[in-house]
Amino acid sequence: METPQKIRIAFECKKPDRYQQAYEAMRDIMRNSAIPRNKKLQSIAMMIDAAESGMRQCEKSMR
Repeated sequence: METPQKIRIAFECKKPDRYQQAYEAMRDIMRNSAIPRNKKLQSIAMMIDAAESGMRQCEKSMR
C-alpha cells in the first residue's frame, strides 16, 4: 500500500505511474469494510495532503 510519504515523493517527482497507485490505494481504503469510516476519511485526507505537498514542492523547484 502506498504511504503518504511515497505519494508526496511521486507527486514531487512527477511520476504518472505512481499517481495511479495513489488512486488505487485510496480506492482500496474505501472498499475495506474492516476500517471504520472516520479512519478511512482520515487516511485519505493524509494522502491528499501528501499529494498537494508534493505538487507544491515540484512547483517551487521549477521556479
